[in-house]
Formats: sequence, structure tokens, C-alpha cells
Amino acid sequence: MPDLVFTFTLTPTLVLALAVTALVYDAMLIALGILVVRRLRRPAFARVPARRSALARG
Repeated sequence: MPDLVFTFTLTPTLVLALAVTALVYDAMLIALGILVVRRLRRPAFARVPARRSALARG
């Protein structure tokens, strides 16, 4: 019985710790995804008007 009480008292803290780590991990993944998307999209958007303006001028 003391083993069951020990596990029952530990589970809320373990669940909270797992929830916090999952939220932090998800936030890190979302931040990394946003940074990667921004780095991939900026050169593409920067190159397209430059090519169009060069073609329009030439």
C-alpha cells in the first residue's frame, strides 16, 4: 500500500512536469519553424522583384 500512495502522490507532479516540458518543447519547435520559414521566404521574395525589375528595365 505505501507504494501505491507514493505513486499516487508522485503522478500529479510528474504530469505537471511532463506538461510543462511538452509546452516548452512545442514552443521551441514553433519558434524554430517560424525562423526557418522566414529565412526561406525572405530570399525568395527579395529575388522575385529584383528579377522582375531587371527584366522590366532591360
